[in-house]
Amino acid sequence: MDTSKFLLTCALLCTVTEVLSNVLDDYTKTDGAYSVNTAAVEVRCSVWTGKDLIDLRPLIHTTGSYLATDKDNENSPDFYINICQPLNPIPGVLCPPGAAVCMNPDKGQPIDIGRITSQSTPEYNSNTGNVEMVFQSTTPCSQNTSLNYTSKVIFSCQSGTDLGTPQMIRQQQCLYVFEWATPVVCPEILTTSGCSLHVSQLQYTFNLTSLSGLVQVPASSYKINVCDSIPDSACNNSAVCQMDGASGVSFGHSKAMSLDYKRQDQTVIMTYAGGDPCPPVTDKGDMCVFPSQYLKKTLTECTTEGMTEQRLWCPITSDWNKDHQWGNCATESTKRQSTILFTCNRTAGRGSPELLSETKGCSSTFRWITSAVCTPKKMECQLVSLHKTYDLRTLSSLTEPWKFSSGTDQ
Repeated sequence: MDTSKFLLTCALLCTVTEVLSNVLDDYTKTDGAYSVNTAAVEVRCSVWTGKDLIDLRPLIHTTGSYLATDKDNENSPDFYINICQPLNPIPGVLCPPGAAVCMNPDKGQPIDIGRITSQSTPEYNSNTGNVEMVFQSTTPCSQNTSLNYTSKVIFSCQSGTDLGTPQMIRQQQCLYVFEWATPVVCPEILTTSGCSLHVSQLQYTFNLTSLSGLVQVPASSYKINVCDSIPDSACNNSAVCQMDGASGVSFGHSKAMSLDYKRQDQTVIMTYAGGDPCPPVTDKGDMCVFPSQYLKKTLTECTTEGMTEQRLWCPITSDWNKDHQWGNCATESTKRQSTILFTCNRTAGRGSPELLSETKGCSSTFRWITSAVCTPKKMECQLVSLHKTYDLRTLSSLTEPWKFSSGTDQ
């Protein structure tokens, strides 16, 4: 077979494997027929260390499975693992329905050696700094039929890798122990560079520059220019500006931007600070209302009118003469700020922001649903047959698509 035909065959195998995984997701095969897996148990997939929340959801395999072997044993069976949910269908390997850890020996049928139960939740080991999960099987152990198979996965921190893969490290009678070195359980480190945010646990960089450009927030008077300034002198180099005719109020300076990421919500958070001074409030937190009628005057700012102590005060309704409601003006003045919550939707394209809330004219919160903050989807590019794994990922071109030509092409 010539090189072009070989590469084409490999590409087709990748596609077929991915399609089968997607179509058969959440199904298991028994006696030659696929049936819906109803044995799944929803479990917690995160653990609190006392300082950080470690979320293992990025390790869940939604289309395939993780393959583990004992590297020190040439005759080691293949082990297939998923966490927080049962295994997905594996081409050529008929693991028992509902299994989360499956052993495929050289001879005989695949064996369920661990499944998801209400106790299959991550636990933090403060002595080692590792996270551990235990999977209890309902299958009697061949070495001691009074016991069932059990599997334990130990997650250890290893920075600078991809998400990592599990390795079988030892067997203790009916207990199989796996180690999984992964950055997911490392203390999370966020690194900001301009309008990009690198999340160490995800090993991924969110780049928001594709969202830059002036945007009018629908059904509001706000304008936003992510990663840049609004090209309007009335907004005074702000990234978020509330317009009132020809004048504008800054809700955050373009040079006072910060980025954060919340794993549990899978949300990139952009905050702008250093805007114009907030509207005056009372020392009890009530907003001053201007203009407001006071005797025969119209008040437009805090005043000492009528105060023997010469302390600034303000009305908190539009007509003091009628309501007689007021408060002492707060002495501290803060500046306006804004927050934009970017959430992933793969079909949203660029998307657009929407106003979620305003707080006393001093802060505004927006939500922006966009595909720009979606992390890449995993694609299975492995084929397992007769205890052999054919990994086609090494044929992936990282820079441009492969080009094919026939012998007649010039």
